[in-house]
Amino acid sequence: MKNTVLLLILLSLAAYNQASAGGWTERERTIIMNQPEVMRVLTVKDASDAAVLRSISKDLDADAIANPLFGVLAAKMLATVTSPGQDGVGIAGPQVGILRRVVAVQRFDKEGEPFEVYPNIRITSMRGEPVPGAEGCLSVPDRRGEVLRYQDIDISYVSPVTLQEVTERVQGFTAVIFQHECDHLDGTLYIDKLYQDPRMQDSFKEDFSYGSSNFFEYNYRRSGYDSRYYSGIPSFTEEGTDIMLYRIDPEDPAGAGKGPEIISRNYTFYGSYSARFKLPKAKEVQPNVGAVAGYFTYNVDKELGLSEIDIEFLLADPRIIYVGTWTGKQGTLNRVGRTINLATGEILETIWRSETRHPDGTVTRIRNTPLTGPQSRPDRIDAIEDFDASSRFYTYGWDWYPDRLVWWMLHPETGRKVILWDYEGKVLFPGQPCPTGIPTHKSKYRFNFWHTNNWPVETNRASVEKPLYPYELEIDWMSYTPFRLSE
Repeated sequence: MKNTVLLLILLSLAAYNQASAGGWTERERTIIMNQPEVMRVLTVKDASDAAVLRSISKDLDADAIANPLFGVLAAKMLATVTSPGQDGVGIAGPQVGILRRVVAVQRFDKEGEPFEVYPNIRITSMRGEPVPGAEGCLSVPDRRGEVLRYQDIDISYVSPVTLQEVTERVQGFTAVIFQHECDHLDGTLYIDKLYQDPRMQDSFKEDFSYGSSNFFEYNYRRSGYDSRYYSGIPSFTEEGTDIMLYRIDPEDPAGAGKGPEIISRNYTFYGSYSARFKLPKAKEVQPNVGAVAGYFTYNVDKELGLSEIDIEFLLADPRIIYVGTWTGKQGTLNRVGRTINLATGEILETIWRSETRHPDGTVTRIRNTPLTGPQSRPDRIDAIEDFDASSRFYTYGWDWYPDRLVWWMLHPETGRKVILWDYEGKVLFPGQPCPTGIPTHKSKYRFNFWHTNNWPVETNRASVEKPLYPYELEIDWMSYTPFRLSE
């Protein structure tokens, strides 16, 4: 694709040097000719760029479309939208500083999924009911959101070859792209049309004072009765505290989701999450126990794939905390993570890795790779004296932003926030919906407790035994406050 685009640019430049620039302003000619092959994309983060992005684009007359300068612009727009740094599916004139009705769109509805350029594009009709779908934008970096779009539309445009008007019916995801790009031509951004899913959760704090919850559903056994959950009962270890009690069943099979788990009724997204809980003292009874306590978000979208943020402990060494994310489309699993011994303050690792399983059965793996600089802050953590997640209740949490994730806990004596990992997004997984490893779509808020037979703690590689007893985990409360992010 890149070589083809470069050839188009060279041919168009050669033709332009022998032709007049009719139909274009001097400013437009300067932008088109002086910009490199991959043009600078305007973003809302810059005030002058935002002013252009909010302007109305004009039609191109026949002279402008016939002029070789149009070919130069078209080729450079294609090079820009397909460049590794952008990896988009569409781009509009205003995004490269040209206020004309021209867009480049990837035609997923055509063989080979080619990119094509459309001057004087308009949507002339829409059929059916609009449906919500996740969108991002090159001009609104590090954000995604849901927008209602029609799946069946008619478009009209001028053929760059014949200069005649063409009408066409477009359906599916390609129709969504056309609507997004045509919005740009009218000075509208997708963030102006964000869809508020009625299933999105508002702020709450669940203190588990009652036998049921307004915010969480229980992953009950199919048989109905389930002795693994008790809500609204007094804590066995802290007087005056009512709790949710999780009891692991030694007969449960190994695997996440096989033990007790609560799942939010509604979706959660960017925001502040926190919980106060205490692990069972299983290590003293069974040093090699293989059991996981997971406090996390998790959801799989059919288009955007996995969205997971987690805080986890292994009962075999409750001094060690695991924080990180899992993302990736179907067939791909991407991880960014940090492991810390909170009792010593030692950061055991801060890494990223990736695994992709291909349709032919082959697997591509990038094994644990250290993260440094802005992706590995703070670079040291003060030890929390005598820390043991099974000795008392502690409060943990994370703050989820589009371009940043901060995991933290409250110091048990001072109450101050101890930053465990302040991860600033860096493109590690190009071509994925979550290229930095920071989830970009909604999730479900959860807490689970389960047996692992293949994940031993770093300090005891034998710790994968089946739990011998119904160990009990206590949750005091869980809370969530969504962020109202400005544009």
